[in-house]
Amino acid sequence: MKPIRPLFCKLQRTTLYALLSFLFAAASTAQTEPEMTNSNILFDWAEKQYPQFFSPSNTATQSILGYLARHYVETEAWLGTTDGQVYVYGEIFNEIEPVGLSIKPVGEVSFYLSLAQADSSLIINEIVAKAADGGSDWFELYAAGKEAVYLGDYTVVDDKAGREPMALPEVTLAPGQFVIVYATYDKPADGSPYVSFKLGASDSVTLFKGSELIDLLKWQKGDAPSGFSYGHLPDGTGEAQTLKPTPGAANEMTANKPTAPVDNPEDPGNKDLEVFNRDKVVEVYIELKPEDWQAILDDPLAKEYKPSTITYNGVKLENVAFRTKGKSSLMNVAADNNSGRYSFKVDMDLYVEGQTLSGLKKLNFNNNWREPSYMREYISYDLMRYMDLPAPRIAYVNLYINDVLHGFYTVVEHVDSVFVNTNFANGEGDLYKPEGKGSDLLWISDNFSDYSGIELKTNEDSSDNAAFMTMIDVLNNGTDYESVLNVDGFLRYIAVNTAVSNWDFYPGNYYLYEQAGVFSIIPWDLNRSFGGGGVSCLDEKRIELLIYDPPTSSAMSQRPLIDKLLQNADYREAYYDHFETLLNGPLNPDTMAQTINDTAALIRDFVYADPSAFYTPEEFEASLTEGFYYSTAESTTEPTNGMAPPIPWEGYIGLKSFVEQRVSNLRDQLDGVVSDGYSDSCIATESEMTAPVPSQRVGNGGQFPEREADGIPPDRVNAIKLSFWVRATIKDCPYIT
Repeated sequence: MKPIRPLFCKLQRTTLYALLSFLFAAASTAQTEPEMTNSNILFDWAEKQYPQFFSPSNTATQSILGYLARHYVETEAWLGTTDGQVYVYGEIFNEIEPVGLSIKPVGEVSFYLSLAQADSSLIINEIVAKAADGGSDWFELYAAGKEAVYLGDYTVVDDKAGREPMALPEVTLAPGQFVIVYATYDKPADGSPYVSFKLGASDSVTLFKGSELIDLLKWQKGDAPSGFSYGHLPDGTGEAQTLKPTPGAANEMTANKPTAPVDNPEDPGNKDLEVFNRDKVVEVYIELKPEDWQAILDDPLAKEYKPSTITYNGVKLENVAFRTKGKSSLMNVAADNNSGRYSFKVDMDLYVEGQTLSGLKKLNFNNNWREPSYMREYISYDLMRYMDLPAPRIAYVNLYINDVLHGFYTVVEHVDSVFVNTNFANGEGDLYKPEGKGSDLLWISDNFSDYSGIELKTNEDSSDNAAFMTMIDVLNNGTDYESVLNVDGFLRYIAVNTAVSNWDFYPGNYYLYEQAGVFSIIPWDLNRSFGGGGVSCLDEKRIELLIYDPPTSSAMSQRPLIDKLLQNADYREAYYDHFETLLNGPLNPDTMAQTINDTAALIRDFVYADPSAFYTPEEFEASLTEGFYYSTAESTTEPTNGMAPPIPWEGYIGLKSFVEQRVSNLRDQLDGVVSDGYSDSCIATESEMTAPVPSQRVGNGGQFPEREADGIPPDRVNAIKLSFWVRATIKDCPYIT
């Protein structure tokens, strides 16, 4: 601690009293801009050095009868300057001469300013806690003094309890120089400085030199919303405020102040709005500037949010974010010059932090690409909920854009912090969206950053991902799966996807949610269920997918979430029981036929009137029953370029037809009439003329392979005749041949 005037040395006790109003009695001339700047530097320094007297920090400076002063409501104290002198007021200072409650002079501004400037040569100048482009959080350091600053002498930390301060990079800042330090768990690819924590909506960054507190920048929810920064203006000395992000450059005032956070819009109908109405089709209107809508149409793959207004079944919200969404569906529609029927995402919370639509922050509007029935995903989510899985809600809407009917869509609940708080007893856990490297949950290493396809969706500023790493370790290298997985939930999830031949599930299209170290699975993106997606393969191959070999587009050994669980006899028995539950319940052909009929009655008129539909009304009707097919290529019998000849047609199997045949096949698998993909390995008995045959996993109920001598005296080599199944893949359609 640097030496300071006796005033602060005499303050030994702190006592809080009720707030007392007062006015500094002395009058003076109007303050100049340098006086305001110097006073703010002094006030900021005093707050950091003596928070027991001057708290909270970042208190606003007021001009009162010739004084520049700050009132600290927590410590019931005032700190002010006038005519080059520093004054304090409050019962906390009663022991300072003259004893009693009075305005007390404590020294010259120039003296304290020299101390402040000496201590404040390195400043936390600006932070971004939520980048508009989804990039990493960051904070900016500024060398505000006259000397170069070696960052290796400093450490920083956020406000997470128990977190140790982290060292800054060993670089030197010249006077007036800025440096950006990213707050992220993943090391930046370009080698930029970073610390392994993230910044929250309400958080702080504290700078230390050894054990000495050098600087502190603290902000509250709403100070640094998406697209804005928070920092000092002017650099290093001004009051902290919401700013335009200027990484590595002088801070600038923002031209557009963010709207204050709200819990719910004032519209009284919002709170009680039924977003996912299952009894009728509601109207949703999106209004945005024509040039913004055209920009979306011109570059849909950018997925760039545009400001808009949404009116959902009569409830209106302004300042919501609107963009395209999707992967293969987005790329395919973008490649079609005759269609603008994209899927969309609406974010109520992006521009107005805390804004919701009936408690929801985001909604997804799906275009039903390659889905002529409009109901595969709709019914599949119902099956997931029937099996007690936490599944997003879904409903039908007519979507208007700038008062023009754009299309008949499904609206799907977003999986986020709102979803987990609604569906789980504890909503404070870690939510992950696996998509990419690591999403198969195979062991890579004990470093979370190596699982680059596992994206943390909640607790980004606080989680150390330790629970996830423990789960990966146990799943791949241990046996106590129930210590880290809601095993029965995973078995139910696998059973539903396998029963409806959804070949587009794990290792993609799912979420993981952790509670007290135990992970549950949340289904996502089920539009290719019931053999859907217009896959170019034979219908019977979609119908005959094996219970024990779910359609995961790879070998079972590469899918530990399935392979490890189904190797356990007890889990396997429970897994088979879940198929019985489905077949005796909602997947029963008669029950499912009624569900299809009821859903068709609800949406038929809207499907027929859909101006941007991918399919005709006749194709919609056919997709409910037997399906429809059309030619895509000339039939050939010879391989082309070393590849198998293309299947000369593409098809959409009908829902009712699929259910009847799939349920019959599943029943045969469960009853042992046909193979379910599971068989025990066998070892041949050794005799004089036969040698041990390596363990063979075979189909056809696990029959022993036929063996015969090869005519050569015993040399432990035998001929073998083996009947077997081969699992193959044509394009993206896995099936058995």
